[in-house]
Order: sequence, then C-alpha cells, then structure tokens
Amino acid sequence: MNNHQILILGWPVSPVQKWLKKYPNVRVERIYREATRKIEKYRKNISFHTPKFIYSRWAKLSPECWYGDWKYDIENYDTVIIIDEVRGRDIFEFIFRKNPTCNVCVFYDSPILPNTPKSPDNYSDLPVRFFSCDPKIVLDYGIEEKPYFYVFQPDECGEKKFYSCDSDVFFVGENKGGRKKVLQNLKNVLSDYGIHCKFVLVSNNRHCFFSRRFTNFVDYMPYDEVIANIKGCKAILELVSDGQTGITQRPYEAIYYGKKLITNNKGVMKYSFYNEERVFVLGQRDIGELVDFINKPVCEYDVGIEYTFERWVRGFLVMSEG
Repeated sequence: MNNHQILILGWPVSPVQKWLKKYPNVRVERIYREATRKIEKYRKNISFHTPKFIYSRWAKLSPECWYGDWKYDIENYDTVIIIDEVRGRDIFEFIFRKNPTCNVCVFYDSPILPNTPKSPDNYSDLPVRFFSCDPKIVLDYGIEEKPYFYVFQPDECGEKKFYSCDSDVFFVGENKGGRKKVLQNLKNVLSDYGIHCKFVLVSNNRHCFFSRRFTNFVDYMPYDEVIANIKGCKAILELVSDGQTGITQRPYEAIYYGKKLITNNKGVMKYSFYNEERVFVLGQRDIGELVDFINKPVCEYDVGIEYTFERWVRGFLVMSEG
C-alpha cells in the first residue's frame, strides 16, 4: 500500500478524520467543489445535464468546471477510488484522458436505482472495476463484494473503548421509507418496559410537515453529537432503507464503541461480528426478547483486521500489484 499514490473521491468531508494522517500517500476529497451562491448552484446543475457535444465546445458548461482541486494533479495517482457518487461518464473520461493507466475503482454503499447513470452497466466499455458492500448490488450487477469499514474511526485496531450508559436505545437517520411509523411503534413497545429510547429523525423535504410532529426532529445533527449519544446509550438502532441489503456505518459504531446493535437488516448475520448476545435482528427473534437483550451486559466484539481502512484499500490494489 505504501508504494501507491491513492486518491479517494466522494469521501465525507465532516468531521475531519485526523487518523488519515497516518497514510500520507492517500488523499481524500469530494468529487465536486461546493457551490455556495444560488447562481453557482444553478450553473452547476445545468452542467450536469448538458450533453457532451455541447460542453465539448463550450468549456464553461462542462462538469469538469466543478471538479475539486484533485483535477489539477490527477496524473500523480496510480489508483482512484470513487465512493458512490457516479452520475455520468464525464469523470471516468476525464481521469483516463489525463492518466490513461490509472486503476479506477468504484465502490457502492447505497442502492442503485435501475436505468440511472449510477448503474455499472453504463460503463462496461471502460476499464473500471466495480465493488459493493451490498450483496443485492453484487448479485444484480455481477460485481465484487467488499465489506466497508468505519469511516469516522479515530484509530484502527487500537484499544477497545467502553463508555457508561445514560440511555438505552439511540437512533438517528433521515426521515424516509416509513421510518417514523416504525420508530413510533417500537418506542411504544419498549416504553411499556421502562426502556428509554432516543430516536432522532433528520429533515427530508418530502416529509417535512409530517416529520415535524415527531418528538425528536432536527434539520441536522453534527456527527460529534451523534457520537456523544452513541457513547451514552446501551444499544444502537439501525434501520436500512428499502432495497438495501448491505450494512450501514451503525454496526461499525457498535463495534468501536462497544454497544449492542438492533437492526432490521438480517444481512448482518453473515458477518464475523454477529453474535446473538450483541446483535438483535428485528423480525428474526421474538420482540419479547428485546428488553432482556437491551438490559444484559454487552458481549465484547472480537473483530480482526477485516474491517480496517488499510484492509479496505488493499482490496482495490490487488490488480495493480499483480
């Protein structure tokens, strides 16, 4: 890994992950620079929908105008990993034009809607390698399955950290896919047994009016506040979106902070961290067992290096390393 120059695009920009300083040969950025003014946002959106035969003549209409600073030295990287943000051929064509031998990889961590620019089928003529942590995406598109890792971890494979608990179950997530109803029903059941739940829904424009009636509704929750709530709970609740079969960052948070996991995703049962003492899969066990599950001491996670950043990156380098 140290012999490579690696660029990762589509990386979360907040909070800043200081532990990445341990990898001076890895650079992480968003694909596109932010448009702050209204007119810039309008121009940016126009560029994303301008046909190539037009923007090839008028450069100001090209999506390239909105690429981040990484575009100025793309030729210096032997490997580029794009996380999820695929919206057309322009980025692949740009990279290969500037760096023809580059090892370009795409990693999907969220569902792919059929017949959209995100689909790997659109790029079968390009030397791009596709991966996903979602088994359904892997099966649908015949690409390679690859587990994710905890993106926001302060360090890797270090000493496990455990924190005192001042609440029982914590959830934070976007208000979508009927989550409000699921959370309310679960909260009603657990409250009857004295289980304290903190469920937070984050704004979604399509459901804004109705979601504001939910007890804990916010427009935004900073990740350091998310972590503070995780540290102070006994169990983290994960609700995956419809059609998603891969795991989110919630299981990795549970592993790192020594918390139990409650999830509606039965896909977790195939992972090495799964154990009935630390993971409760809704729909696979009687809901009456959930109270005892929450109140019992957590079973320490015994997870090796398979979910570390370095292991994740190395999986993309196999081909180029021969």
